[in-house]
Amino acid sequence: MAKIYLSYQHQDIELIKKIGEDLKSRGHSIIMDETIMKVGVDWRKELLNELKSSDGLLVLITKNSLNSKYVISEIGTTRAFIDENENKKFLIPVIYGDIEIPDFIKDLYCIRLSDDNYEESINRIDSSISSFIGKKEAVEEKASEKREFIERKAADYINIATDALKKRENQNKAVAYLCYGIGFITLVAGIFFAVNGLKSISEVTETIEVTPNIVWITIITLLLKSVIIIGLLLACSKYTFTLGKSFMHEALRNADRLHAISFGEFFIKAYGDKISSYNEINEIFQNWNIDKSSSFYELNSDSYDPKFSENLIDIIKSLTEKIKTK
Repeated sequence: MAKIYLSYQHQDIELIKKIGEDLKSRGHSIIMDETIMKVGVDWRKELLNELKSSDGLLVLITKNSLNSKYVISEIGTTRAFIDENENKKFLIPVIYGDIEIPDFIKDLYCIRLSDDNYEESINRIDSSISSFIGKKEAVEEKASEKREFIERKAADYINIATDALKKRENQNKAVAYLCYGIGFITLVAGIFFAVNGLKSISEVTETIEVTPNIVWITIITLLLKSVIIIGLLLACSKYTFTLGKSFMHEALRNADRLHAISFGEFFIKAYGDKISSYNEINEIFQNWNIDKSSSFYELNSDSYDPKFSENLIDIIKSLTEKIKTK
């Protein structure tokens, strides 16, 4: 049944013991300061821990206890626990003697105990506590069912989401490595054509020395062709490297999402009993969709334009000036 913490003033110890024994005979567990206090132990801390772990507080209000700061303090502490834990504890004031209900418990349902109605009062106390425990167990059972439902649905969602993200991560990585490979090949091709271009210039120079009347337009066409090919290859190389970097960035974003989802899964397993609403679920998984713009939105022509058109113009001007000087 219930674990009941008894609060009282020590001048009323005989009455509270009698109440405790009668409640114990009805199946309840009783906590009293004299049963837990030991020599050399911080009794305030021990009593607070027992009060926290109990199902509720039964406080005996008499003329004596009205002057006890410890009794009043235990009532205040219990009310704080009730507010923090959404009424998961009970507080039953039992008034004995011809006294008015104190202001600090006037908002609570109180039981008046007297020698004439003692047995009836104990039955009412037992009935109130049993009713509270029944409601508490029903709420906990419902919460447990809700938690199991959340965990089951969350597990389905997590499996679907992680499978999709892993697939996208692997695809993005594969495309990124492919882009890196193409970029490297085009870079090597650009270097190859550059070296061949240097050889062609050397051959043309030797030809000019042998046949000074060679047509200069042929030289210009050859040079322009080489520069255009090299420029396009370099542009392709830079673009594929940039594209590969974007795909790798997307792969890393998916890895971050997987990490966030894994943390959410751990949180549900560890603290699922405290989850009670959609908003809490939303908060747990709100970081899975990393709020960063895609690298593909940042791609533009400036990021891979090699600017070789300006170089072509400079070369043409230089060659034209040389032709004029001949």
